[in-house]
Amino acid sequence: MSECLPKDARVRKRREYLELQKGRRVVSAHFVFFVQKREPSEAEPAPRSRLGLIVSRKVGNAIARNRVKRRSRELFRRFHHELMDPGWDCVALARAGAAEVTLETMHYEWRRALSKLRPRS
Repeated sequence: MSECLPKDARVRKRREYLELQKGRRVVSAHFVFFVQKREPSEAEPAPRSRLGLIVSRKVGNAIARNRVKRRSRELFRRFHHELMDPGWDCVALARAGAAEVTLETMHYEWRRALSKLRPRS
């Protein structure tokens, strides 16, 4: 079994990124999340959650940016069922300082920020 994040679990097109930035916004200490619910279609009756990443040079050099992207993909791959309900698209914009955050802190931060999306019962 492959350990990578499959293509159908990623936001890949520019227009999708732009559309998601019009959606709901949730902020944490090191990330800004843009999220939007996808409606089921004939092609995809049960859409899965997808992740898009924006990591600019403000985060650090290429090594630091790639580390943030690797950790973010791994976090989403392992915990997307815990972080979000199925059918949501999420773009995570990394802020300055995101490169120094540990994976455990990142997980806590993502879980706390994205829990604001779940309906209260």
